[in-house]
Amino acid sequence: MADYYISSAGNDSNDGSIGSPWLTLSKAQSTVSANDTIYLNKGDSWRELFTVPQNGITIDAYGSGDAPVISGAVDQSSGWTTTGIGSWWYIVSSDLGVVLEDGAPLTFIEWDTDFATTTAGATAGSYTYWVGANILYVWVSDGTDPGTHTIDVATRNYCIDVDTKDNVTIQNINVEMAALHNIRAENADSLTIDTVTTQKCGSKYVTSVYIGNGVEIGNGCTNFTVSNITYDHIFDSGVSAQTYTTNGVSISGGAFTNITGKRAGYSGIEVAVTGSITDSYIENITITNPQISATGYGFSGQRYGNKANGIHLETPSATGSSYLKGITITGGRVYNNVGNGIFGLENLGLVSITKTVVYGNLLDSVVIGGITDPNTLGLDLKQCIVYNTVGHGVFYANSDGQRAQIDDNVIVSNGNTANTKYNILFTDINTAVTNTFRRNICAGSLSYALAVQFTNANMVMDQNKYIELGTAKIASFNSVEYDTADVASYRTATGREAQTTFGSAVRARLCVSRAARSTRPAKAA
Repeated sequence: MADYYISSAGNDSNDGSIGSPWLTLSKAQSTVSANDTIYLNKGDSWRELFTVPQNGITIDAYGSGDAPVISGAVDQSSGWTTTGIGSWWYIVSSDLGVVLEDGAPLTFIEWDTDFATTTAGATAGSYTYWVGANILYVWVSDGTDPGTHTIDVATRNYCIDVDTKDNVTIQNINVEMAALHNIRAENADSLTIDTVTTQKCGSKYVTSVYIGNGVEIGNGCTNFTVSNITYDHIFDSGVSAQTYTTNGVSISGGAFTNITGKRAGYSGIEVAVTGSITDSYIENITITNPQISATGYGFSGQRYGNKANGIHLETPSATGSSYLKGITITGGRVYNNVGNGIFGLENLGLVSITKTVVYGNLLDSVVIGGITDPNTLGLDLKQCIVYNTVGHGVFYANSDGQRAQIDDNVIVSNGNTANTKYNILFTDINTAVTNTFRRNICAGSLSYALAVQFTNANMVMDQNKYIELGTAKIASFNSVEYDTADVASYRTATGREAQTTFGSAVRARLCVSRAARSTRPAKAA
């Protein structure tokens, strides 16, 4: 076990000691042995791809100043030719990713059939890439020659690649501008990534799709820890655990802790078996204290069917042999995303969500469905606060059979009469299983249609508080709506809510239980 140092003031002819550091990452890559530590000088940056060469390697920082940066970019501030069409310029180059103008990402435009169709409706500060001809087009923000600006283009697939190496640690650095993923791992056991900023990456075209994640935990990874990560301007997902391309692969035993970010195009945190692969699974993943916002607002916009979810859980809908299970989300905030707050669909096992605040999302805040394996617990939602969502607050649809347990939450002011959305919606439920809805606070305002709606559900419902703040209906059960004047008939018709409190014009201080409040996260930076 040895320590080696790299600095912009170094030389690859040196011995790599702190007093005689190397200059390049490539020198370290070709020299170090298993279990060595590589220290990067703070305040310096490298435009190289570092492929981890041995097991047990640690990448860390030393010195003072800003965290060291590994970048996948090249400076492309010269060589541009005007198209003669508007303010667009072009350059011939190989496959590329994100493009920066003076440090800020240009807006990505997906290539259509031709230049005119692709750029119709575009505005200044945009780029597109004609894959078939290897031509990059840019329209900088002031409409001038790109050569009058600093133009950086992502060209390397990764900043750090961990392939078939175990016990690797990456900490206290910044990674940016990879054409695909800033950090990529595959078939790696016991990977630790801690205190890393990952930003401005992705949009490379691969086979038939554009992709790119801030941190990518891929096929065959086990027992990983990804913590204290800050992401911004990511093409797809801030951090991702996903299997892809190959049948019969898995990811198991991982933790995403203190993931904070905004402006990812697809999701802040993704756990997914992608495509149509079979016999693949991801299990036992914990997500703790996420701070996820503004998904769908980055340089790539909303990716893949305008999903843009804060946390995204999914397997292929037609591939029953692939699945996710054992997903636990605890604490944190998921808010103000273009899509759903927390989304889970198809072949899921247990999803447990506890003490999480979810609000301000433009679709639904918590939507879970497609869970298999009847009679076991599928969704456990407790001590959460869900509010001010354009769509449903909580939407559970599961005809496949697993039951939901939604207890001790505050779920208020979600949905509205215009879009027929509700605070709570249970629909398409297997009536052979028993779902619970207990000790929740549910309320709406003048514009909200219903506090809750249950359809065809075998429910244990009691000890809730329905607080109607205006003229909205309180509940709908099997397509019959009830308001505060119908409490007696509601209880008689449903056989439920014997100890539930109803209010017609009551304003209450809405807060979750004391246990949940004690762990409410601090305001994100």
